Amino acid sequence: MKKSLKVSIIALVFAVAFSFYAETAPKRLIVGVTADYSPFVYIERGKIVGFDIDLIKRITKHLNYEVKIKDMEFEDLFSALKNKEIDVAISAISVTKKRKKQVYFSSKYYFPRFTMLSNRDSRIDSISKLKGKIVAAVSGTIMENFLVTKFAPGKQIKIKIFTNRNHMLNALLKGKIDASLTEDGWAKTRAKIYKNLSYIIIDTPPSKGYAIAFQKNSSLIDGFNDEIVEIKASAQLRKLKKKWGLI
Repeated sequence: MKKSLKVSIIALVFAVAFSFYAETAPKRLIVGVTADYSPFVYIERGKIVGFDIDLIKRITKHLNYEVKIKDMEFEDLFSALKNKEIDVAISAISVTKKRKKQVYFSSKYYFPRFTMLSNRDSRIDSISKLKGKIVAAVSGTIMENFLVTKFAPGKQIKIKIFTNRNHMLNALLKGKIDASLTEDGWAKTRAKIYKNLSYIIIDTPPSKGYAIAFQKNSSLIDGFNDEIVEIKASAQLRKLKKKWGLI
């Protein structure tokens, strides 16, 4: 066999091998999160963990994607998707009409309830006890919108908005605010850790539900939705909820 023919065969073998690797090697997705919302996404011992992290890793593994997690402020997730700085966002994101104009959403995977978290000493055991109190929420969330548009008018409540849930929690623990409007998953975990905190469920219209957010016209949505359907059907979603104390 001539040398030139050998070289050609070797080159062809390498080309085929590289092509096979390129087709089978995991592709990378950049996933935006806000790691301050236990038990969905938070930092524990230097690692970002939580219900949402387990869910996104389960989905992307089945779809053959590697994941790079990018932590950012909640209100920046949507602009990051729009500017293509991230491919996907998951962080207890509620579906709203306003957000639908900015991003695409997957099927919903969790339905939270509004919750008022406060210090036990304040004895806030109903909405009527909030008159004259300082009530906080996180910027860019549906809780902020609820406070501003529906909850505060006529109630004589002072509203304070935070960009970070941990800062809001610290303010509550130090008595700088009287209560924080959040959702049941986060309130339950905080009340377990801080015994001086308590919470009440607020009777509001049904939740719009949490979903995974994508760039507009993303080709990822169908695959993700198929995985969410499978996770629900196989009871894996219930197992995740149980693991993270959501049931």
